[in-house]
Amino acid sequence: MSFGSSTAFAPDLMGFEITNCLRDDIMLFASASNDCGEGSRIYPAMYKDVMSIHSANWRGEKSGFNPERYGQDNFSTVGECIRPVWDPSNTTESQSCLQYRDETSYATTVAVAIAAFMIAYIRKTMPETEEHQWGIKPWSPEGIVTIFRLMAKDIDRYDWISPTSFTSEKTKSWIQEQLRETLRASSSN
Repeated sequence: MSFGSSTAFAPDLMGFEITNCLRDDIMLFASASNDCGEGSRIYPAMYKDVMSIHSANWRGEKSGFNPERYGQDNFSTVGECIRPVWDPSNTTESQSCLQYRDETSYATTVAVAIAAFMIAYIRKTMPETEEHQWGIKPWSPEGIVTIFRLMAKDIDRYDWISPTSFTSEKTKSWIQEQLRETLRASSSN
C-alpha cells in the first residue's frame, strides 16, 4: 500500500479490511512515510502486523525522507533512484513517468518483490515433505517477517533487506539451513 494518512478514520474500514487480510494469512506491506524525521509513520503502515517499509539508497543507507524509527521492525529496501515504469501515453505527464523517483512507496514495491522471491525460492528448493514440515509457514505474515528479520542487516539503525547481501558468498546449503532453523522447521523422524 503506497498511500497514507496521519490518522485512521472513523469508522475504520481500512483497519477492518487489514484485520480480515491478516486473519486470512495475507501479508500487507505499506510505505512508512516521506515526511522525514519531523513526521512519523502513517496509516496503514501504523496498523499492527502491517509491514512498514522505509527507504534506503543502493548501499542500504537510510533515506533522508524516512520517518523516525518506530518499534521493533524498521525494514528498509532500496527506494531511491527508482524509475517507475508505466505507459506514458496513459498520462498527461508523459515525461514525469520517465524520471527517477525517491519514495518509501517505491521501497515498498521492492519489499514485496523480495518477499515474493524468497517465497518462490523456498517453495522451489525446500518443499514440505513428510519428513520436513515448516513450524512457521514461510508464506504467512509471520513467516515473511521472520525471513526479513533473518535477512536484515543493521545500517543506520534501520533493518536493511537485500537478497544480494543475504546470499553473497554463501552456499545454497547455508542459506537453506538458515531458513530452516529460523522458521523452526520440524522433522517427524
